[in-house]
Amino acid sequence: MNVLFKGTQDGIIIVISDNIPFSDIEKELRDKLGKSKEFFAGVNTNIRIKCNTLSKSEEKEVFSIIENVANLDINFIGNDYYFSNKVLTTPALKIVKQEPIKNITSNDIFNTLFHKGTLRSGDKLNHHGSIVVLGDTNPGSEIVANGNIIVLGKLGGLAHAGRNGYRDAYIFAYNLSAIQLRIDTIITFLSDSIIKENKSKPIPRYAYIDGDKIYIAKRK
Repeated sequence: MNVLFKGTQDGIIIVISDNIPFSDIEKELRDKLGKSKEFFAGVNTNIRIKCNTLSKSEEKEVFSIIENVANLDINFIGNDYYFSNKVLTTPALKIVKQEPIKNITSNDIFNTLFHKGTLRSGDKLNHHGSIVVLGDTNPGSEIVANGNIIVLGKLGGLAHAGRNGYRDAYIFAYNLSAIQLRIDTIITFLSDSIIKENKSKPIPRYAYIDGDKIYIAKRK
């Protein structure tokens, strides 16, 4: 078995064995997707690949097979491809930093929407300014803001700050536990070490753009 599908709270991870001929990977992938076509049809999800030896062209071919054979409605595709909007992506383990890099500042041009209470799965907040949530956001919830996003609780859902090109935006939470974060057109995932640490003793953190990568720092 060279291709394995794993479900997570934020999508699907496809684990592919290393150093396997791509023809074998392609055949097994098509077979498994074909058998599960009815199950996947119309599903809206995120896709990530875990394999150290695929070339960029092979990764792209894998994503193409997933879209065409499984008929998935894909929001986000990991490993440098985002077919819907050509979003730049970067792997979490290479971009997460554990020390403060720069101060959190807000921009006065954004007015702020305050939301009191928990955001549950399926709930969405969308605002042209910044958003402050006085509570938790559960997996399956979504916050989209042109400005900053601040969660005075646990951020477990999807968060997209800096929509429409505001690259100075940041995302802050007392417990930053969202698997996927997005600022402007850049997407990242939290490292396993941060997710594990948050379960035992959450530390306030914020995410921001530096260059073409998102960095995550502790807030002291």
